[in-house]
Amino acid sequence: RQLISDTLEEVRTISRDLHPVLLEKFGITTTVKDIVSRVSDIAPSLFVSSEISDIDGVLLPKAEVQVFRVVQEALSNVVKHAGATAAKVSVVQHPKNVEVIIRDNGNGFDYELAVARSKSLGLRTMNERISSVGGKFTIKSGLGEGTIIRLTLPLKA
Repeated sequence: RQLISDTLEEVRTISRDLHPVLLEKFGITTTVKDIVSRVSDIAPSLFVSSEISDIDGVLLPKAEVQVFRVVQEALSNVVKHAGATAAKVSVVQHPKNVEVIIRDNGNGFDYELAVARSKSLGLRTMNERISSVGGKFTIKSGLGEGTIIRLTLPLKA
């Protein structure tokens, strides 16, 4: 019974993640703030700060979903793999685009090597998500240097 209960809860969690209700109800700005807050709750040894401008309504709905998913994945990677003590999420609206930056002070990694060894499926998926909505995904990382993920997305017409 416990296994069935745990499985049902996992399915509910996956379902909520596939269809972000917070995004629909409260907008991308509140949703990104919520992701940051949740990471702080689940990883108390990681100091997560944020600087998040109000970007509600400036991106296409599909782009908002992709931003949500990439921020979620990036912060998950920080918690699971980076060995970081601090991370920061910045969201800034510029005249022609929105820029999202997720940085950490963790171990970093050799990005080219990770891609060559096919160990970066999550990174490739993030890139594909942002590219699919006309955005640009860049990553800067090096061993012992932490990681910076930058998303640049065009404003909706």
